[in-house]
Amino acid sequence: MSYKFESSIYNHDEGTIIRLSGAIDEDNDLVELIDVIPAKPCFVHLGGVDRINSCGVRDWVNWLHAIEAKPCRVVLIGCLPPIVAQINVVSNFTGTSVVKNFYLPYFCENCDTEKLLLVDTKTLSIESSSDLPSCRCDECDTLMEFDEIPDVYLSFLNDKNKIATDQDSTLLDLISKTMTISDGTSLSALAASSPVNEFVSGVLSSSREYHGKFNKSITALPDEDDAEISEQSSMYSVDELMNDFQHFSDETPADEMRKYYYYVAISVVSLVISVVSLSLLIMSFLSD
Repeated sequence: MSYKFESSIYNHDEGTIIRLSGAIDEDNDLVELIDVIPAKPCFVHLGGVDRINSCGVRDWVNWLHAIEAKPCRVVLIGCLPPIVAQINVVSNFTGTSVVKNFYLPYFCENCDTEKLLLVDTKTLSIESSSDLPSCRCDECDTLMEFDEIPDVYLSFLNDKNKIATDQDSTLLDLISKTMTISDGTSLSALAASSPVNEFVSGVLSSSREYHGKFNKSITALPDEDDAEISEQSSMYSVDELMNDFQHFSDETPADEMRKYYYYVAISVVSLVISVVSLSLLIMSFLSD
């Protein structure tokens, strides 16, 4: 997936579909989309958004508020794990919008591979976190493990106001099946043949698998536009645990390392102070 922010708007008599991809960071162009979005139901496809930082969250919340004020009923579709994380930790990230579907991350310990499974919010609940959909590995055909803490990852489902209705799903199906793009291809046909980071991929399916790697750990921004994100194993090492938080922060890896060494230095100083204090206490006791 690309770090460059990109957007496309597809208008229909019954509603609008907005495709966002890349990184929503300080270089996003969300504000430029406000005036061109009409006041009718709006479906925001986030299946290509692989990174968002604090600046991006701020701009996203402001943009969403402006869109909803038109007024527009906003439905989020194809939410990847970085977006789901923000929905869970930022109280106003969804505003008054609802979520139609999102991706569940799975991991195969045997093959060290990952897969994303698209699920509809209406098919899951926080109570069913112990009975998640099964997902098999493409390489060894074994059952894959859910790669998050279920109660945490699915916590936003506790708020029923964030779950799309049947009417939302019906309208999206209508738009996708009747709208065509410039070359005459229907959106439903395009969705059936596109990978997860392409337009409306998986939107029409309530249970569709994305076969491939999802980079949950981002170690650094590429130096060149055509550079690719290095694929990371999801076996949790200390470095990867640190890198996981890159999805939630606008700090660079260098900033993270400085913070890491700062905490190490503080720990060492605290340890030295404790040892010196204990030595003085022992000496004081012996002198008495």
